[in-house]
Amino acid sequence: MGLGLPRVIVNEKDLSYYVDTMMKGISCVAGITEKGPVGKPMLISSEMQYARIFGGELKNSDFPLICKRALSYGAVLWVSRVAHYTNVTEASTLTAQSASATLLDRASEPLSTLRITASSPGTWGDNLKVNVIASSLDPVNLFSIQVLENEEILETIADVSMDDESEYHVEKFKSAYITIEDLESGSGAGVDRPALGEFTLSGGNDGLTGISDADYIGDSAARTGLYAFDEIDDAIQLALPGISSPAVITAGLAYCENRGDLLFITETPFDLEPQEAVDFRLGSGVYSHAPFVSNYGAMYYPKIKVYDVVRQKERLISPVGDVLGVMAVNDWTENESYVPAGIRRGRVLNALGVDVNVGARGRLGEGNYVTENQLNPVCVFDDAGSVVWGAQALQRTASLLREVNVRRMLIVIKKSLAAYARVYIHQPNDPRTWREFYRGVEPKFREWKSQRWFYDYRIFCDQDAKSLDDAKLNIPESVQRGEFKCLAFIKPVVGIKWVLLDAVITRLDANFDESLTDVLAA
Repeated sequence: MGLGLPRVIVNEKDLSYYVDTMMKGISCVAGITEKGPVGKPMLISSEMQYARIFGGELKNSDFPLICKRALSYGAVLWVSRVAHYTNVTEASTLTAQSASATLLDRASEPLSTLRITASSPGTWGDNLKVNVIASSLDPVNLFSIQVLENEEILETIADVSMDDESEYHVEKFKSAYITIEDLESGSGAGVDRPALGEFTLSGGNDGLTGISDADYIGDSAARTGLYAFDEIDDAIQLALPGISSPAVITAGLAYCENRGDLLFITETPFDLEPQEAVDFRLGSGVYSHAPFVSNYGAMYYPKIKVYDVVRQKERLISPVGDVLGVMAVNDWTENESYVPAGIRRGRVLNALGVDVNVGARGRLGEGNYVTENQLNPVCVFDDAGSVVWGAQALQRTASLLREVNVRRMLIVIKKSLAAYARVYIHQPNDPRTWREFYRGVEPKFREWKSQRWFYDYRIFCDQDAKSLDDAKLNIPESVQRGEFKCLAFIKPVVGIKWVLLDAVITRLDANFDESLTDVLAA
């Protein structure tokens, strides 16, 4: 029958697919906070935003301070709050509870009419009050609610109604501090409004009693602990700052390695000398756990010394927040293939020092021992201050994947290529598609090479094949299974670890060209 009435038909065909660039400087972190949702990561890009959602610093946890330090470098954090579950496999067993208050109506025999609940669990909500006042717009049918904390008015929800069909119904107004539930008292229009007066919320619980390794590790089915980050795919690091339990570190390494797209940033415990720190990393000496071995993890040592303005004293804290900050600086100023360490990109800002400085000349042997066992030291130098001075992954076997920059580079490449390749799912598996795929990938690799990600590369996906018979990689047996194969060979750029300078003393009548030849031949 054709296409019916003769006419011009204009369609679109998109052949402009390309490998996109990932957002930079994003990490996942989990720990104890004052408030905020438990086990539901929130994207935080500033200290002010962190304070608004997760509250201030705590006396029982360094986590808020560590996040604050990471954010000060320009890092972006997916923050997940940790609390105790009586059964970590059941999200409903969370022990953290939100403070609340039930308000009575204005009937002669008052009934419960509104439930006011703090927006997130914790004792912070016990400091909240709500003040029900008359509406200035319609004092007969409407009312207003002021939300107070420590007698300071945080917000006013003005001129709301108990009529669930009204556009001013109280449940339709959103608050950053409370949630409001209409209990439908049934007392009738006007009198079902909450009584005037001030009411204090109570019953908040931080959910910290009994908190254990299991709460940090979590359960995959319940999406608790580490598994709260299952749906986050734009980060390249994961950390549990301040937590150095062998069980948690082992679980964190396994989680990142199983995903294949995150690097686990961890640390040694407090108050360890270099030998003890290596023993912890290897599970030797006084430790009986298995050694930490994975190129999807990196361990940092020792603790850094800072001045805590809240407690008004110097103290030692985890280096992990600063490491995440250094990685963000590294990624923004250069890219993920650069080594996130050294004086140019690894300076630890606003730090008074470290508790053990293996970078000191007199401790060279200890510094060698630490780095030879894949612990990344934070050192202090007279001309540079505190500096992240190592970037090795927790892999014992010698290969380029033992370098943090190579692992991070591959994570970014894999994420970028996976997003691009998804467009080709269900496309015809033939040489035309192979060539199209190659034309989209090759420019990105060329760009990466120009940005010093690698010395050289080669992509092979049968892009030159004219037919299935010409293919060497995508042979009929794999094509008929629906598989499209592509190989990307990469020679990663490695960072300088040792600068070898030789001062060659020659005779006064020596020819330097001849001397150079002699030295090179020696």
